[in-house]
Amino acid sequence: MQIIIVLCVGLLMWVGPADAQQQPFSLTVGIHTAVDPDYKNKIDKILEAASKALEQCNVTIERKGDFGGFGSPNGNGEITGPGERDAVHRENFDIKVVKSIGFCRGAATGLGGLGGIFGCSWDPLPNKLPETPQRKSIIVAETKTNELAIEFAGKVWAHEFGHFKGLPHRDEPNALMVTCEVGEPQNKEINSAECSCVRGDRCDLPDSGPPHCDRPRP
Repeated sequence: MQIIIVLCVGLLMWVGPADAQQQPFSLTVGIHTAVDPDYKNKIDKILEAASKALEQCNVTIERKGDFGGFGSPNGNGEITGPGERDAVHRENFDIKVVKSIGFCRGAATGLGGLGGIFGCSWDPLPNKLPETPQRKSIIVAETKTNELAIEFAGKVWAHEFGHFKGLPHRDEPNALMVTCEVGEPQNKEINSAECSCVRGDRCDLPDSGPPHCDRPRP
């Protein structure tokens, strides 16, 4: 009888987190005029893929309202420096889709795992988390629209949503919040402390600092 009781308690402890209430987040989406007009037809699928990447946290991301449009920083929809990046961040949408990103957080190349940068947000500065307000803004680049590319984009959007909610980088193998190779299949692990931040609690996690994507990976 004693063994049966222990097993039942263990089962309840295992089932509980999976049954936690889903927490949805609705975000506005703006698309640069240079982005392929048909790309907006993939946005909701990318958001579904981002929600899947965050399913361990019982968090979903959905689009709020209709798509908006913007023209910053230039007619090509390209970000090549900090001024252009900041101009897009000032656009009044939660998520801004541009044609390409060539500059983000002090790194001009090497992010994203495919030779470019596919997402950029105002992530917290190292050792300044309690004092530095989190600026709520996500910039993502247009990607291909096949099934694999949508899954890749979903990982990138989930990573940037983590920053949006206050998560810093965690430069560990397989982490969703890894500094480099964002969106790659192996980068999907998100821990309980990160989930707590994503769901809305205060973040006081250490930041791995600026990315060093040119260093050898294990």
